[in-house]
Amino acid sequence: MDAAYMNLLYHTEIRWLSKGNVLKRVLDHKEETTEFLKLQKRTHWHDLFENHEWITRLCYLCDIFERLNTLNLSLQGKDSNIMDFVDKLSAFQAMLDLWRNKINSGRITMFSHLCCYVEDCEISISEALQNDIATHLQSLKDEFSRYFPETTKSKFNLVRNPFLAKIDDCIPDNHDAAQEDFIKLVNNSGAQTLFSRVDLPSFWSSMLGSYPIVSQIALKLLMPFPSTYLCEAAFSSMLVIKTKARNRLDVKPDLRCCLAITQPRIQKLVDEKQHQKSH
Repeated sequence: MDAAYMNLLYHTEIRWLSKGNVLKRVLDHKEETTEFLKLQKRTHWHDLFENHEWITRLCYLCDIFERLNTLNLSLQGKDSNIMDFVDKLSAFQAMLDLWRNKINSGRITMFSHLCCYVEDCEISISEALQNDIATHLQSLKDEFSRYFPETTKSKFNLVRNPFLAKIDDCIPDNHDAAQEDFIKLVNNSGAQTLFSRVDLPSFWSSMLGSYPIVSQIALKLLMPFPSTYLCEAAFSSMLVIKTKARNRLDVKPDLRCCLAITQPRIQKLVDEKQHQKSH
């Protein structure tokens, strides 16, 4: 049928991007799926694909799952930290409020699939669907607020840029030693030059020797893992290393080499070994 894809996708719980991809594939194959259901005499399902109200709901689900998948992907990566995590979640929750206000006023341009379908079919979304979308967006906002409690962002100012941060916002008043460390740091022109040249983890690690108290405060905010990305990457690497043909392999040393960011000095290791002499 000259379709863009050769098959549909099945949903699986263990793949967290699966739901959005399944919905998108079904929507892309709407005409082909409708024809298939007609040939198979699946009247109930065929009628749904001919129903504008049902298709508009499917379009909205494709849009919102696509947004959620994009958010999930943006939170992955080796260099992600809790500050970026909080910023992106706060932005997404603010967008949920924005989308709810727009949908209440009848605007759907922020949902691309829904907007295209409505324009192509020259229809308008029903009031019931409009209310359901607004209710769903509010429930998403409530669930995000429950799952991710609000965090005071002022404590991140010290880590992001200590030279612009205010001492009262980032260090408690009763922490005298940390305040003194902070004052010494912000008046160090060499540290300010280094800050503009390296990333945050490298900067605070280099300051640990000279300003240990304030550096430890910053590093405690940089060290927590904001997502399970590193664990998932480790499991993926283990699956590549430990195959069926090597199921008795002790994977720990190989996995350590695979995941470590330090490049091994193979030539140095080889030179320290005695060559096998010929007999």
